[in-house]
Amino acid sequence: MGILAGPLAETWAVPSFGASRRHPRLNLGMLSQPLVLPCGHRIPNRLAKAATTEHMADSAGRPGPRLAALYRRWARGGFGFLMTGNVMVDRKNLEADGNVVVDSWDCVAPMRAWLSATAGTQAWVQIGHAGALSTSPEPTSPSGVPYRGAKPAVRPSRALTIDEIKDVVRRFVLASAVARDAGCAGVEIHAAHGFLLNQFLSPATNQRTDDYGGSLENRMRLLLEIVAEVRGEVGGSFPIAVKLNVSDGRQAGVRWGEEEALLVCQRLAGAGIDLIELSGGDYQRPLMVGSVRSSNYFRDFACRLKTATDVPVMLTGGVRSVESMREILKSGIADMIGLARPAIVEPDVAKLILSGELVVAPGSDADDLDVMEMLSWHYARMAAIARSESVR
Repeated sequence: MGILAGPLAETWAVPSFGASRRHPRLNLGMLSQPLVLPCGHRIPNRLAKAATTEHMADSAGRPGPRLAALYRRWARGGFGFLMTGNVMVDRKNLEADGNVVVDSWDCVAPMRAWLSATAGTQAWVQIGHAGALSTSPEPTSPSGVPYRGAKPAVRPSRALTIDEIKDVVRRFVLASAVARDAGCAGVEIHAAHGFLLNQFLSPATNQRTDDYGGSLENRMRLLLEIVAEVRGEVGGSFPIAVKLNVSDGRQAGVRWGEEEALLVCQRLAGAGIDLIELSGGDYQRPLMVGSVRSSNYFRDFACRLKTATDVPVMLTGGVRSVESMREILKSGIADMIGLARPAIVEPDVAKLILSGELVVAPGSDADDLDVMEMLSWHYARMAAIARSESVR
C-alpha cells in the first residue's frame, strides 16, 4: 500500500476538479456557523477535514517535515478542524509502515512539532489499533479470526489475553494524554473500518466467550472502557469523538449492522462523547470509499441516530453538493460534514465552499478505482501536496 511510483503517480497527482462554478450569493445556511460541543468546545464552522491515513512517519513512527508540510497546507484550507489519520497506539500492531505511533511520553515533542504546523486552525488526533488488519509480524485481535480482504500482507492474528486487553485500554489513554499535551484540540477513537475496536464490536470477528465477547454488552465493553478511562484522563472540557461503523456491509449471516450500532451510539452518548462520526465497511467491503460507498446509507442511519440521542453527529463520505450539505445541517440529520477525498483533491475545498466559489466539492479521476488503487492514489496525491508545500 505504498505510494505509487512512475508516470501514473504523476498523472494522479494533478486531479481534475469535477463540477464546480462560482456562486458568490449562495446561501450557506449553517455551514459557516460555529458548533459548540457538549463539553463546551467551539468549532468555528461545520466543515471538517476527515481522517486520511498518510503513511508519512519515519521508521520510528515519528511525524516529521513531510507530515508537517501536508498539514500546514490543509491548515490554510478553511476547515473547522483537521482530523489526523490513524495515529497508532501500539507499534506492534500498525495499520501500515509509515503510521505515526504514540506509545510513550517521548512522543510529545515530535507530536507538538507536527501539530504546531496547523496554527490558525484546530487539529484533532485520531487514535487507533489495527488488530487483525495489522501488517506487523504478529498481529493481535479479539479471537484470532482470519482476516480476508483487499488489504495485502495481513498475517494470521492471535487472540488477546485479558491482561493485553487492559493494556490496550492503557495505550488509548496514554495516546490521548500525549496528544492533548502536544496541543491537539480533541481526539477521535477509531472504532470503524475493521480495525481492532470494530473487530471487538462485530460478532463476525469477536468469538470470545469471556466478558469481552458474546452479547453486545460484552462486545462493546472494550470501547466503553476506553472512553471512560480517556475521559477520566483528559477531563470534562476536552473533546472526545468516536468513529463508528454503521454496518460492515455483509449481506447475510453474522454481521455488524444498524440495530447494534444504534445501541452502541446510545451508550456512547451516556458516556459523555462529544461527537460521533459515522462510517461503514472495511477492506473486505469498503463502504467508506469507491463506487460501493453508500452515503445515503450513512445518512439514513444519521436520521435514526438523531432521534435517539442528542450527541452531535459528523457525516463523512459521499456528500458533495453544497445544497446537500446545507439540507443535512438544516434538517438536523448531522451537525458536521466530513470531507476526506475532496480535501486531498483540493486542500482549499472548505474555504472555496464557504466563500461561494464551489457549489460541488471536487471529485477526481480516482473515484472509480478499486479500494487499493484508490488508496494508492490518496498517498500519491498527499505526497504531492507535501512536496509542493515544502518548496513554497
